[in-house]
Amino acid sequence: MPSVASIVGHFREIASDGGRSPSPKRESAVSCAAVTPDPIASTNAATPEQSPRRGGAFLAAFLLAGAGLAVSGYLGIVGLSAAGRPLGCGGGSGCEAVLVSRWAGVLGMPLGIPAALVWAAALLSLVTGRAAWTAACALMIALAGLWFVALQLLVIGAICTWCMADHAVGILFAIIVFAGRLATPAPPALLAGCLACAALVGAQVAMPYRPGTLGTLMGVGGGAGSVSVGDLRFDASNAPMWGDAEGRTTIVLLVDFACPHCRATHAILAERVAAEPKRFAVLVAPVPMDHDCNRTLVATEPRFEHSCELASLALAVWIADANRFAEFDRWLFETEEPRTPIAAREEAERLVGGDRLSAALADPAIETMIRRNIDAFVAVGAKRLPVILRADGPSLEGAVESVEELERALRPGGTGPDG
Repeated sequence: MPSVASIVGHFREIASDGGRSPSPKRESAVSCAAVTPDPIASTNAATPEQSPRRGGAFLAAFLLAGAGLAVSGYLGIVGLSAAGRPLGCGGGSGCEAVLVSRWAGVLGMPLGIPAALVWAAALLSLVTGRAAWTAACALMIALAGLWFVALQLLVIGAICTWCMADHAVGILFAIIVFAGRLATPAPPALLAGCLACAALVGAQVAMPYRPGTLGTLMGVGGGAGSVSVGDLRFDASNAPMWGDAEGRTTIVLLVDFACPHCRATHAILAERVAAEPKRFAVLVAPVPMDHDCNRTLVATEPRFEHSCELASLALAVWIADANRFAEFDRWLFETEEPRTPIAAREEAERLVGGDRLSAALADPAIETMIRRNIDAFVAVGAKRLPVILRADGPSLEGAVESVEELERALRPGGTGPDG
């Protein structure tokens, strides 16, 4: 081993001639340095796979990942509570429609939970400098965001502002990760991200999510053939009806004719009534989720923009000819998309005649009934439609998923969906 004096002398020799006159000693020292690894330098050396670029791109990606984790975690908590209403989103809002839809979860859990886990993995990979993991997570987050944006716009027909914010954060995160070279777009990492997103989509398509949105409300009063909410009374004399007026089970169905969950529940309830036609009397109480005639709302979702007109036409048909209401009610709900006001008016005129319909539409009773229905919706503490009011047990709020679930909920004296 060379002595300290010889090493010092060697470097003096290099310094004296500027390193221009190589010597066997120098060549030997340089060769030794080239082939002998420094253990400390090897330990501290950072590879691209292990070290994030601690610059502006890293900070932006870090903050976006933290925001994505927070929003997804919050939406997961909302989903677990089956409320479907994050802060700022009321009954009938786009947030509610999206978060209680069949696309709001995967493998039996709200989407916010797996989304939060992916965000946590992305954040961890970013901090630890695992570039391949970061690439896979970023690509999956971006592709999943595009998938859910398309679902909201093209399938559900409603916009969840919280969800859109999360998707926007995810897409921006992926752009910064790849543009800022925080992750190497290696084929294995990109393939993993694509396969993970494909697995998510496949699971959603194959196994529709059941959000379990049917909840119970306060009980209401009533007697034979009637249901009462405080001073508000519903019976066959002051509300449209289908089923059997003498049925031993009278319920009031609060609906909006443009509401998709009302449409599904209406179909299940109609199937249940058909099985026992002498048991049920169904009183229909339209509650339009449209600011034009529902002053409890501060705004109107686009899908409810014609709710007031459809509710008025339905009540006008009942006023003109009560016997034709059940047919019109069934017609309004039988299509996947809400009927247009023009088509609804044409059908109403076909059923009761143009002159009788026009006279009924001018009846102030329509406005009175709509106001009463809205008051009942508010009085029972409902936050979403549909609502089934019943005098022989707790009232029900939210979508019904099956005839069996409805039957359990409507047992005389029962305690609702979990009773």
